[in-house]
Amino acid sequence: MIHMNEQIKSEILDAWIKGIPFDGVSWTSLCRIAQSMGHDKNIVLELFPQKVPSALSDLSASFDQKMCDQLNDLDITSISIRDRIRNATMVRISIMTEHKEAYRKIALYWANPLRGLSAKKIIWNTADHIWNWAGDTSTDYNYYTKRGLLSGVLGTTYIFWLQDNTENAYKTEDFLQRRIENIVKIGQFISNTKNKIRERSQRN
Repeated sequence: MIHMNEQIKSEILDAWIKGIPFDGVSWTSLCRIAQSMGHDKNIVLELFPQKVPSALSDLSASFDQKMCDQLNDLDITSISIRDRIRNATMVRISIMTEHKEAYRKIALYWANPLRGLSAKKIIWNTADHIWNWAGDTSTDYNYYTKRGLLSGVLGTTYIFWLQDNTENAYKTEDFLQRRIENIVKIGQFISNTKNKIRERSQRN
């Protein structure tokens, strides 16, 4: 039953995102598409209990899975951490490219400040997948710092990408590279500050 529900959910989301450029992001359009596929509205609500936020969260999760599936085929032993992060983010963007017009509408939906927390959770989950694939094993404050910083990078990079019409989004990749360099510097600063505080504490 669970497997069947996941299949139904996937089919509904696939159809829904194709219609978003024309119908926008709404619960009404999602239900209409689901009902046209023969699914009762109560079943749709069971699959997406928080309505549109649930549907967008599940949609993002499915793209995260596609990203991970592609990344797992890469040999990263000789790739630096920053290049792993860049490669993973560009893979995620390449998966989104087919639905770029839909993502313009999705971005407008998330622009409402009242929906900010849900949007942050979705981006955080993507950042978590990327860091896990990149080999991060931190469990202390670094775990949250790395994912928080990368979430910010993902958010600004997505917005830049929506305006980028270059082939293979090379301007987006250049933008992303600069943002990654920034978070590396911030991470180094935080780490150095923590070490200095620790050393002073030990001396006292």
